[in-house]
Amino acid sequence: MTRSLALPCVLLLSSCVETPRLVGTGPTVLWEGAHDAQPAPAAAPLSLDEARTIADAHEAAHACVLTARALRQHDHARAWAVMEQCVLRPDFTDLESLLSAPWHERLRAHPEATRLVAHVIAARGGDVAHDLRLVRRARIPLFSLKAAAADPESYRGRHVLLLGEPRDGRSADGARALEIVETRIMAESEWVALGPRTATQTASAVRRDDGEPAPLSEEYRRSEGQRVEVLHNVSVETGRSLVVDASDDPFLEVGSAYVLLVRLDGVREAVEGSVIEERPVGTVLASFEPSSGLFARLGR
Repeated sequence: MTRSLALPCVLLLSSCVETPRLVGTGPTVLWEGAHDAQPAPAAAPLSLDEARTIADAHEAAHACVLTARALRQHDHARAWAVMEQCVLRPDFTDLESLLSAPWHERLRAHPEATRLVAHVIAARGGDVAHDLRLVRRARIPLFSLKAAAADPESYRGRHVLLLGEPRDGRSADGARALEIVETRIMAESEWVALGPRTATQTASAVRRDDGEPAPLSEEYRRSEGQRVEVLHNVSVETGRSLVVDASDDPFLEVGSAYVLLVRLDGVREAVEGSVIEERPVGTVLASFEPSSGLFARLGR
């Protein structure tokens, strides 16, 4: 009697059906011996218009920042593209957030880091002296005119930020030079009456027993209602100035205040009466009008 031998499937057939195995709780089925699935391709970077559209879709800058933070959990590059456009919104004033994690390293590596910071400082009201302290702590290469004027050779080619007003200007052969007088924001307060003002006056006279009139008595009362303290920003000159090449920025107006990003180019001699002094010179890289209505904090 012929006996048939039951050989394993792998010896009889070149292709055998294998037992499937389930992975996880989902419906995905992986077959034994199948190649590992290829990782999903990286998302394409956001274009400038796409990032700007996302940033502008929010009613407020802080909501835009929350979207960028959520996006960062999946893609750091796309998150920073959105965050950069959040920063460029006119209502973004959170300099502390920009200079801290998770955006700090991206900002330091950005070729326009100083321009972004200058934009935010102007949106905060232009208190350059105070905000540059935060910038220095974050190690962003942006410096004060005070430091640059004290050692111009060491700061040659570096970016300087100041709040200043253009004064005297000269133009020749398409070039425009302006003298910039540095200013600083200070806060002053005054008390203002609030509510209705009232005043009452009464007069009375009586006759004495002898018939002669008594002296007239008067009473005067005045009420100005509640008084409140109102703060005002005032601009105070620091005593420092520099001459800048403003050929690429025709919108600078004499007498107006600007937050100016300047590249320091060195010094030149200037004659004041009988005195010859060295004054710093630079080139305007960007200018921003400081936002009004934001009061400088007292005590800065």
